[in-house]
Amino acid sequence: MTVTVVFLRDSSGEQQVPKLLADIKRNAETNEDYAELLSRINDVFRIISSIGVPEINNRTHFSKGHKGQPITLSAIVKELKYHPPLLESRANGYAVGIGAFRAIFFYEKDRDGNQTIYYTQAILKQSRSSTAFNNAVSISEQMMKDFYEAKGGYVIWDKT
Repeated sequence: MTVTVVFLRDSSGEQQVPKLLADIKRNAETNEDYAELLSRINDVFRIISSIGVPEINNRTHFSKGHKGQPITLSAIVKELKYHPPLLESRANGYAVGIGAFRAIFFYEKDRDGNQTIYYTQAILKQSRSSTAFNNAVSISEQMMKDFYEAKGGYVIWDKT
């Protein structure tokens, strides 16, 4: 099985997920809390890049923090219940004020089990109910729809 990760461009041509990751990396150079969050984000992307979207019963992983301390990465992937087939990659930071990293994606799986994961938007989520996250989900739904229309295929899901 192979896993391919793609960062889609939004309507303005920007790859928003890598941009946020670069901001976090820049902050991690001088801030321990960001360094810890970046370590967790890197672990989540490493796991997903190697095994693809894990089955629902295999979404908690154990790792080490940026200083070597043991950590648990709980529910590294979660379905967006009211927005199928969108999912989110998750890395929780322990520091108050930074927020939890969330990266929205959808994926395709071929008959051989190969996966292509398409990341659309990412945020540092500050609370359980987040307007910024809801906006990112709406943008992601449109990006997915545009992706399939441009591909000449069909829209997997359309809420309208």
